[in-house]
Amino acid sequence: ITAGEEFSVTLRLEDADVFAGGQAGLWWNAAALTYLGQSSEQLDADANFRLGTDYLWMAWGQTLSANDIVRVSFRAETDGELPDFITLADDRRLADEVYSKALVAHPLHLSWGDAPTAEAPDQSPPAADPAPEVAELLGVLPNPARTFTRIGVNSNKAQRVKLTVTDLNGRLILEASPEVQAGEQWIRVEVQDWPAGTYLFQLQTADGPLSGRIIRQ
Repeated sequence: ITAGEEFSVTLRLEDADVFAGGQAGLWWNAAALTYLGQSSEQLDADANFRLGTDYLWMAWGQTLSANDIVRVSFRAETDGELPDFITLADDRRLADEVYSKALVAHPLHLSWGDAPTAEAPDQSPPAADPAPEVAELLGVLPNPARTFTRIGVNSNKAQRVKLTVTDLNGRLILEASPEVQAGEQWIRVEVQDWPAGTYLFQLQTADGPLSGRIIRQ
């Protein structure tokens, strides 16, 4: 985008009709973008949205009939790339997630389609069996990550697991012992202070280790 350009981004949720509801926060760099307005054919401006100086929070408790959630308009105050100026505003007050009809939470992350369309696609795994025979890894979302990611595990029982993360040289980056319940769980991992690169994780469960990679952009 270039300074002075006016444009819109559309937040979309792929296969929106399979979810019972959700919530998300869109954050933008207020020094780089001026908010001009929003429109949604499915959500109410007063009941479903909360607007701040540099964010737009939204929540809904119904199945959406179309994938487009909201269209947000901006004016660029500087040249740059949209992914550097707009992101999901996940924080401790509002987690970006959607809920299956069984009320299982699936995390969201932001990816970009053809400019200027922003998408929050359904890249979460399908709803998992709430009682697998052994614990299983569901995936890592988002991956690559800049500020945080989540490691998904489907546990066959409530248990305390041990999470370790190392760099490719074997240096310990993180060690934690979160407690998970039976069924689908997503363990949040903060990565904003990690140098860019590839990291290896191992999640030790009662059934054995689950392992994978986290890519820090």
